Amino acid sequence: MNQFISGFVKAMWRLERANHVWGKDTYETDEILRGETDNKAVVACIGPAGERLVKLASIVTEGRHARIAGRAGLGAVMGSKNLKAIVVRGTKEPNVLNEELLERSVKEVFSQIVDNR
Repeated sequence: MNQFISGFVKAMWRLERANHVWGKDTYETDEILRGETDNKAVVACIGPAGERLVKLASIVTEGRHARIAGRAGLGAVMGSKNLKAIVVRGTKEPNVLNEELLERSVKEVFSQIVDNR
């Protein structure tokens, strides 16, 4: 079975094999992938629970200063796609075309996640 890492670093999108980080925890995965790409990159990854499709698995960002998307088993969704991590490194601020729509959409998604207990 092939596991993958998706990433957008230095204006290049890549899909690479993740066999070397499969089975590792989120802290180690973050360190390895930032070391391979860019130390300022942001890594969103799953650990062994996500790989094993545990229904409570989370997606973790920011390594040891972790931010965790822990509702709805999103880590298991990534694991079901054999996607270990997403690595992103931008060089510009995002250009938001419709800030009002973005804000409304974020609130809507957030309320759906919170209400789904």
